[in-house]
Amino acid sequence: QAAFTGREQQKPLLTTRNFAHASDYRVIGADLECRPVLYYCMKNQLLPLSQCLDQQVVCLLQAVDNMLVGVETPTHIWDCHGMILHLNLNPVPLVKIFGIFEGYFAERMHSVILVDMPGAGAFIRN
Repeated sequence: QAAFTGREQQKPLLTTRNFAHASDYRVIGADLECRPVLYYCMKNQLLPLSQCLDQQVVCLLQAVDNMLVGVETPTHIWDCHGMILHLNLNPVPLVKIFGIFEGYFAERMHSVILVDMPGAGAFIRN
């Protein structure tokens, strides 16, 4: 039900895949198991996290499009080096992102590799 509701709410985005370029989040290739690799460079984030959601959804869709037959999950690399803290102080968008991952993209996370996570973000690791 959550996935259906999420699709209905995101229908224009899912069909047009138009978004405001808000951060450096993209599919950069594939890992050794042929899973797409999504890379998020927080140093190059342009807008607050709340305005990055559409781009993250579109990039996840691109990763799904790149999956070979039999591959069902991408690998995520979140590079936190140089994170611009004032763009990421509001935790609500982070909760929303995880809701999207668990709803529309359920079972679509192979692993998340956190690079240079600041101490303030320790709650994500746990």
